[in-house]
Amino acid sequence: MSDYPLRPVGTAVLQIEGDLIGGYSSIDSARNLVLAWLSGRVGHAFPEDARRGASFNIPPDQGGVSAEAIAEDDPWIWAMQIVDPDKQIAGRNWIVEIALFRVNRIARICIRLSCVARGDIGTFTPAVPSFVPLLAQKIGIENEGERIDSFPVHYGSVNIDDLVARLEDSQRKLPIVVVSEARPDLNRPWLLDINLLARNLTGLAWVFCISYEAAFGLSDALGKTWSVFNGACRIYMPGFDRFAQSPYDHPLIFGERLINTTWGESWLRRTIAFSSIDNADIYQRFPRFVTLRAKLAQRSYERRRADLTTEQQLEQIKDENDKLKRDVQEWMDLSSIAEEDQKVTRRDLDDVKRENAGLRSYIELLESTRKTGVEEGAERPTDYSGVPQWVVKTFSGRLVLSKKAEAAVMSSVYQDIGLVCDALQLLAMQYVDMRRHGDRRPIYEGRLRSLTLREEPIGASLDKFRSDSQYKCRYEGRELFTDRHLKKGNSRDPREILRIYFCWDEETRQVVVGHLTSHLETAIS
Repeated sequence: MSDYPLRPVGTAVLQIEGDLIGGYSSIDSARNLVLAWLSGRVGHAFPEDARRGASFNIPPDQGGVSAEAIAEDDPWIWAMQIVDPDKQIAGRNWIVEIALFRVNRIARICIRLSCVARGDIGTFTPAVPSFVPLLAQKIGIENEGERIDSFPVHYGSVNIDDLVARLEDSQRKLPIVVVSEARPDLNRPWLLDINLLARNLTGLAWVFCISYEAAFGLSDALGKTWSVFNGACRIYMPGFDRFAQSPYDHPLIFGERLINTTWGESWLRRTIAFSSIDNADIYQRFPRFVTLRAKLAQRSYERRRADLTTEQQLEQIKDENDKLKRDVQEWMDLSSIAEEDQKVTRRDLDDVKRENAGLRSYIELLESTRKTGVEEGAERPTDYSGVPQWVVKTFSGRLVLSKKAEAAVMSSVYQDIGLVCDALQLLAMQYVDMRRHGDRRPIYEGRLRSLTLREEPIGASLDKFRSDSQYKCRYEGRELFTDRHLKKGNSRDPREILRIYFCWDEETRQVVVGHLTSHLETAIS
């Protein structure tokens, strides 16, 4: 491997974690199932004591599959790493890391798939190793008490409340992919292979399928902005909160994009796979195999050191150093993965954002054919405590209140809450239409005049305000500068003066409100 001229690059592709059903009594069965899968990949017999949980090493046979396993009794752990060369792209390897941990009567399994190559990794669509669905079916794996499935689960109208409860479960750790049944005239109920999708996402997500009729019930329960219907798919990420989040946080793929292309399924698998490794403490929970091996070797040496003479200790240290040098050379491909993960994940996140931008454009096109984008039945609040939730239900995807704005509006004393609601609706509807479509300024300005409001920059020289934290807010991890405001009144009495500070967020193509309803008093103003 060291003969390649290019520096290796790589990325962790996916990670699966869970507890074996049956506890530590299931460990031998799980290990033997994995070894049976490995035997088929290697193509020849390997050490018999491997099935008893002993350490072993299988060197590559003329560039074929290689594997190494390590074992420790205190604390109990069995871990294995498999390097499987890609059959289509020379120089690209798939790295499968598996670890079984035993704590009391609980047995935890962790599986990680990585991709390493010399030079460009290339494109690929992730799928879980084929032994994972077998583990889920024959032995059983749980994630936070929920059994992992390798097949889709169907929901009808009668149990839609159960589905809503699953989506809104705050303890849920895995995404849920909801696939809706297509309209009857297509003569094709599912626009993608739901069985294959569920199998390829085993341990990464649950795949739930809802009937054409049940989609209406889900829309009634969650609201139209959160619904999924007519063959579409939506990923409901963990932590789903329809009152505090944007629908763009839980991606939707319309059925029209699934009919004649495989793009949708590939995008679903990529998005969910990479979300499973997008976690800051991933390597603390499940260290790299090379890290585990080094730690176990150090423990073994520490236990033996007291029984060794000085000469033997020196010889042992020399042997360990020589082995370390070989490991550094032999496993440099693998040890370089972690430092590349963040870069590659960021690139994939950018890809997801570009895909989301396309979906936003499609949503905007649909909205443009409607008379209004206001959610029907969303009653206006009669006091300021209800404004944040009203904004989420009514203007999701068009206008959002930053956390700072939510806190500010809760303490507002401005006397006309109706005008505040009108102003927010003006920004969410006419202002957003103007920014998105470019030809609707007269409509916006007409509505602005009818409300006797003015919209202006916060100052003649914006650079003077950029360093003032009052005019900044955070949204989706980014710091935004609220450079404009709606205004009415010049009184110093906060009950008689209205100010709404906001900015246009080009990335999400919506209005972000940074503060309301009072005037921001600064040294500049």
